[in-house]
Amino acid sequence: MGSIPINPRENDWKYVPSRNKTPAYSVFSLPIQQSQQDDRQYRLIRLANGLRALLIHDPTADKAAAALDVSVGHLNDPDDMPGLAHFCEHLLFMGTEEYPSENEYSNFIASNGGSTNAYTAPSNTNYYFSVSSSHLHGALQRFAGFFHSPLFDPSCTARELNAVDSEHKKNLQSDGWRIFQLGKSLSKEGHKWRKFGSGNRESLLAAGRALSLPPAPALNKDDEVQSKDFLTATSATSSRVPSPAPSASSSSSLSDMEPDGGPAGRETRRRLVEWWESEYCAGRMKLAILGRDSLDALTDMAVELFTPVQNRGKDPSPMIRDSPLGPDEMGTIVFVKTVMDFRSLEICFPLEFQDPLYRSKPGSFIAHFIGHEGPGSLFSYLKRQGWAVGLSAGSTELGRGFDILRLNITLTPEGFASYRLVLNAAYKYLTLLRTAPFPAFYFTEQQKLSEMRFRFSEKRPADSYVSSLAAAMQKSYAPEHLLAGSKLLWDWREDEVRKALQNLTVHTGRVMLMGKSHDEIGLSNNWLKERWYKTEYQVQRLDSEVVEEAQILNDVPDLHLPGPNEFFPDNLEVEKLDVSEPLKRPLLIQESSLLAVWFKKDDQFWVPKANVLVDIQSPLASVTPRHAVLTRLIGELVTDALQEYSYDADLAGLKYSFSGYSHGFQLSLSGYNSKLSVLLEKILDTFRSLTVDPVRLSVIREQLKLEYENFKLDQPYNVGMFWMRYTLQERAWTPEEKLTELHLIEENEIQNFLNEILHRVFIKVLVHGNVLKSDALQVARKIENILQPRPLTPTEIGLERSLILNTGSNHVWSTAVPNESDVNSSLVYYCHVGDIKDESLRPLLSLLAHIIREPCFNQLRTKEQLGYIVSSSQVQSTGSMGLRIVVQSERDPSYLEGRVEAFFDDFRDILAEMPDEVFRGLKDGLITKKLEKLKNLNEEANRFWTHLTSGYNDFFRAANDAKALQDISKANILDHFMKFVHPSSTSRRKFSIHCRAQKAQSVKFTSLAAGEYLKRLKAAGFPVDEQLYLQLSAAEPPLDAVKTFWLNAFSEQPGFGSSSTAQELLRSLDDLAQEFPSSDPVSDTAVELHPRNTLISDLVSFKRSLHISTAATPVADFHDLSVSKF
Repeated sequence: MGSIPINPRENDWKYVPSRNKTPAYSVFSLPIQQSQQDDRQYRLIRLANGLRALLIHDPTADKAAAALDVSVGHLNDPDDMPGLAHFCEHLLFMGTEEYPSENEYSNFIASNGGSTNAYTAPSNTNYYFSVSSSHLHGALQRFAGFFHSPLFDPSCTARELNAVDSEHKKNLQSDGWRIFQLGKSLSKEGHKWRKFGSGNRESLLAAGRALSLPPAPALNKDDEVQSKDFLTATSATSSRVPSPAPSASSSSSLSDMEPDGGPAGRETRRRLVEWWESEYCAGRMKLAILGRDSLDALTDMAVELFTPVQNRGKDPSPMIRDSPLGPDEMGTIVFVKTVMDFRSLEICFPLEFQDPLYRSKPGSFIAHFIGHEGPGSLFSYLKRQGWAVGLSAGSTELGRGFDILRLNITLTPEGFASYRLVLNAAYKYLTLLRTAPFPAFYFTEQQKLSEMRFRFSEKRPADSYVSSLAAAMQKSYAPEHLLAGSKLLWDWREDEVRKALQNLTVHTGRVMLMGKSHDEIGLSNNWLKERWYKTEYQVQRLDSEVVEEAQILNDVPDLHLPGPNEFFPDNLEVEKLDVSEPLKRPLLIQESSLLAVWFKKDDQFWVPKANVLVDIQSPLASVTPRHAVLTRLIGELVTDALQEYSYDADLAGLKYSFSGYSHGFQLSLSGYNSKLSVLLEKILDTFRSLTVDPVRLSVIREQLKLEYENFKLDQPYNVGMFWMRYTLQERAWTPEEKLTELHLIEENEIQNFLNEILHRVFIKVLVHGNVLKSDALQVARKIENILQPRPLTPTEIGLERSLILNTGSNHVWSTAVPNESDVNSSLVYYCHVGDIKDESLRPLLSLLAHIIREPCFNQLRTKEQLGYIVSSSQVQSTGSMGLRIVVQSERDPSYLEGRVEAFFDDFRDILAEMPDEVFRGLKDGLITKKLEKLKNLNEEANRFWTHLTSGYNDFFRAANDAKALQDISKANILDHFMKFVHPSSTSRRKFSIHCRAQKAQSVKFTSLAAGEYLKRLKAAGFPVDEQLYLQLSAAEPPLDAVKTFWLNAFSEQPGFGSSSTAQELLRSLDDLAQEFPSSDPVSDTAVELHPRNTLISDLVSFKRSLHISTAATPVADFHDLSVSKF
């Protein structure tokens, strides 16, 4: 076991010697600072191997959870194997020495009411799970093996390589991933931040393939010199010519289809094991465990199960001390072509590593001003100029040891065209910050807000809590500050703030200007392509005019620092009640033909917070696509008008949202109740007296236009789910239908529609939290007095219905994936089961969905590797519920449908042969989920509001379903599965959406073909750097890219490009591609659907053939009011 670094605060740790079979450990002896609201107990221990564990005893927890964070991420990948840390994360789930079955861990967790997940970040990898409290020890036994005895089962290598590759391909058309990697790839040479973190099949196999290629004849000395010249020449043109580098599409040689990936896969696994043994060190691991068990019991679990993890003497917190932005990167602007149609400008500045400065948080202090949206702010100025619709700023830790401060501005078309003026304004605001004094109230206000947030922080789901704590344990926080380090502000250090501000200049930042088209700013057509995502970009130095303007002192009078926050809560008292048991539902305290007011005084969370939720219903809201757009525009205009006013409220912990939707308008307020009524009144006044500003309307209309147009560029599975919802909703409109109406609407029509829609409405209100009944009634009076509406008739209220598939339906609708560049297709497969109000069917479907989830994922994702997106779930809407399977894949949707139905055959046998004790465990796990306690005030409010807005008011649904589950047998589930889901059923109601990719799979130039081509190049006397050739060719790029590369390479050799030898070499590329084909799955286009299926040619006509569900009606009259006022 390696040596453990000496802790300078060793006296704060108390040694606990071994006893019985429990190994020795040390415990942190000082109290850990926690919120007054937090009733849990904490203990921090350090195992003999250096692993630290935080134990959390929560006597009320119905879910236990654990997380382990390793201070190793993708920045620790070997240079020649990008994505290895991510690949490791995948394979750790595939079995351990003690539990070798590849889905043992996931199956155990799912069977006991829990869930699992993990993520790989630049400097850490985080694994976490939740499980029913009584099964924590069993879950930890399976989890601990990840870190001391994983199998890295060779039979899983090829499949998990495909999983990583599929995950990468899912992201290929995502601007977030593309821009993130572009920023990395354009970092300074040699910096670890340049690495391709997620990895793909090619990046993980390239090193192994290069080793497995047959050697080529050696070059003589003269050839070597010529080769270097040749490579220099071709590298100068590589920005214009696609080169045989790893492509975005997967490929494989014949041997790669073996379970262990063949020779290349075996080499990748060998390197993975070697890397894990080197990098996964106990001293780098931080563990957090939460459960009902006592601290002593939790301690015993941690010590017993995690002491076997080896300490390898590695640096527990590997640091990267320098910034990824060097002199060549700073002072530049990167123009980026996006997939989605949006416009954005980003400035990134290197920032001193903020982690050790957690007591003063200078980066956050600065970002508070830059990101402000109130009067005098940068955003307020840009918005008034018509240049911006959004702005955010924040300090971000990119990797351990280096941070950046990022300013992002979402631009209007005018702002994009005037980006130099936007930049100028941003730099002037930074100049203002550098020169302005900071009165004491700025720090005092932020400090008090941080204390308030920490004091009244509420519980959240156990798995996300331990995951965040395990990651926080990697920080520089003093042990006693593990819980408070990220939240509290202790010290005012103006010197640190001034030091950081001095580095936020035009000379130190890098600008990115992002948009789908750059025609309006007059760029040349000299676009380069980023290696991994093929993102097109150009890099230029900022021109002298921009640099000169940026250095002039602020001369814009509209820019100034904010004043004191008027929304700072002035009353944090909590009105406590003496209750034996919390009330399970809100009470109806007012009811009329105009509105229904529901109220619940908080009786369990005891925080000075409240929620007000308002649903303003009108049958006019979406009766046509034009009405739907008008309703949406009003919601956006109200939010836009309140942006400056509401920003201080948001900072002070009082948040709101206002939006137009298909049934009217929804208003939500949540946060500290002290000033809630002030914000509510302002929102209602703004809504009722809205005056449409034609300039703001133009900006908002453009944003909606982009949203509607970008629908076609969404992920294929999201497109498929939209079409499923569209088909099975009685009233729904497509983005295209809304887009048609958008630009025909003028401001006077919006004004008239607002008056018309508010003329007659029905309003539902929920008031909940640290408020009294009199406060709730006052809310209702404000709504009536300010909006002054008239009521709807009872028959006009709550008319939403679903469309129900006909008995015996087996329908398929096929459509093209709108994004022509997306290689993925998708299948959305739905089986209708019944009415959501059916109290006997609903728990049956819930249990079926619970049982099928893990086998479905294990078969279709883990074993068959159909794609990264595989899910099964219960879905419900008004009057309807069913089972849905979603798959996104490069395979054809018809093939996917066949695999789903083949899985149903397997699942029938799984159910029939399932041991009774396993079935009982699955049922108990679901019951535990149904009865899981609420964690915080917002969770309770959202649960109540969901039931109220559904129209069912079914507040006791979870408890009733849990009770009904007790009597459901395995035979019940099997019978209903065969009736409602299995393809053999003649009465099932099934409908599937096929979204088929338009982009054909590229022909690959395999590594075997490349090996043969190298021989021909040598025979022709053409000079080649063999090592570089083998490295690049190992990625098996598209044949077209290889042709282009060699055409240019031959042309640049004097006298060679036009020779017959060169022509013959180019022609031979097609022959070799045919002789040594890729062993990717055979094309699925010839796969035929089962004859039982009926293809839909006209979706609208099909929709008209369906019958309408029942409308939602309350499941009970709770008689809270003695006399109904209807």
